[in-house]
Amino acid sequence: MQFSNKINEKMDFSGIMGILTFEGELTPYTPWLNAAQLLHIGRNTTFGCGKIEIIIT
Repeated sequence: MQFSNKINEKMDFSGIMGILTFEGELTPYTPWLNAAQLLHIGRNTTFGCGKIEIIIT
C-alpha cells in the first residue's frame, strides 16, 4: 500500500507481475498487443503502472 498525501489515504497498487509466453500463430493478435504496449493498458496507468513489453522472437 502506498500513501497519497493529496487524498490523505492509502492507495492499493497491487497487481500481477510476471512473464507470459505464447506459442503458435499470433499474427491476428499483434495489432492488439502493440496497442497495449503503446497505450500501457492496465491498472493505475496514471501512476506508471500497467506497462507491458512485447518481445517477438
